[in-house]
Amino acid sequence: MPIVGNIMDLPPKGVQDWVHWLKHKTLYGPISSITVLGQTFVIAQDGVCVRNGRMGRSFGPESTVAQFDSLQEVEAHRFLLRVLQDPLRLAQHIQTEAGAIILQIAYGYKIEPFKRDPLVHSANEALEHGVQAATPGTWLVDIIPICAGFKRTAEGWKKDLLSLSERPYAFVRAQVESGQYRPSYLADIFRTGVPARGSEEDEVAKWTAASLYTGGADTTVSSIECFFLAMALFPGVQQKAQEEIDRVLGPSRLPKIADRAILPYIGAIVKEVLRWHPVAPMAIPHMSTADDFWGQYFIPKGSLIMPNIW
Repeated sequence: MPIVGNIMDLPPKGVQDWVHWLKHKTLYGPISSITVLGQTFVIAQDGVCVRNGRMGRSFGPESTVAQFDSLQEVEAHRFLLRVLQDPLRLAQHIQTEAGAIILQIAYGYKIEPFKRDPLVHSANEALEHGVQAATPGTWLVDIIPICAGFKRTAEGWKKDLLSLSERPYAFVRAQVESGQYRPSYLADIFRTGVPARGSEEDEVAKWTAASLYTGGADTTVSSIECFFLAMALFPGVQQKAQEEIDRVLGPSRLPKIADRAILPYIGAIVKEVLRWHPVAPMAIPHMSTADDFWGQYFIPKGSLIMPNIW
């Protein structure tokens, strides 16, 4: 259409955008695009690339990640106790468990185990804002840069995000400088020297640690909630899973991470939950910083790239 372009091809309100964009794969192939008011959106549905981050050094090898096994088991047991005591607040208990694990991995911070933790609460608020902000088309400014009505909302959300990155970072920095600190991703970085405030190393350490929480807490919560949904929808699968646990481990103990190899059906359920409903079905949108090609397809600078993970 003149001026507005393909605005009518955007997903209608309430429609799952990953299902909507799947039609493009059938009609146009593995990569397609629309233009709305001059903004190009590229929908990639094949050959999706994943970028590598600096934190890969700390969390790459399985042997390195294994140091957190006991932490995950303790928090899983606390989660089960909370569910037994108050099953109607299941979603909150899942958030608390995920927050407790990731905050301790990233910062060595131990939450309040059986009451509202202020850091988990503020972090979850910042995450909710991030989800809304990262959805293409939510804000008119994505399409019409001159629009400024979003700024008041963005300023408030920016304060929340800065607080999420600054408070736990300052907590670990002070602990390391005093010589009394718990092992964590951030403390491991500081062992080679605490970077000067405001330096590039300082900013990288601060934001990679924050991204552990923002990239891990909400995503884990979503997957665990999908697991409970799946068990409610497919009780036969739940029964087979329970039978495997009872047969292999007996009725007197809970599974541990070390038991994964001898619980293949449980492992298959975990993988199927992640396949059935991936956490971010359209991933996180990225913008091309220069003209580029993918095979025969030209991707102009400034395009929003939306990979259909689902």
